[in-house]
Amino acid sequence: MTRALPTIALLALLTGCSQSHDGDVDAGPPAGRDAGPCPAPSITVVVRTDYAPGDEFAAINVELNDVVVLAVGVDEDDDPSEGLEVGAVCGVGPRARITARLLSERGTDVAGRQVLVDSPVDGSRVEIVISR
Repeated sequence: MTRALPTIALLALLTGCSQSHDGDVDAGPPAGRDAGPCPAPSITVVVRTDYAPGDEFAAINVELNDVVVLAVGVDEDDDPSEGLEVGAVCGVGPRARITARLLSERGTDVAGRQVLVDSPVDGSRVEIVISR
């Protein structure tokens, strides 16, 4: 089961979500399990990894075009080898870059992987595999 990061940490991570970067299109509002409807197309992100939750990573961040749009904590009981559903990324346009990062308890990068979405289909899923 995933758990939400503390509110202060989550707010700090999401403060840049509404900003554009170097003229790029806004990444859209953050989404998650409790978020309301989001602009189409939206893609559900699933992260699968052989890293151990709790011991090797404590949270997962998902970025859309270099802007953090999702941040969730993980429990030691989670089984990331089967895939952890992080949430929906909203407003995914053609040639969008979706990046998943595993973070330590201190918030430093443990590992990450980026995928390029050529033609997003609303309601689809993308599984990002992060392995050693």
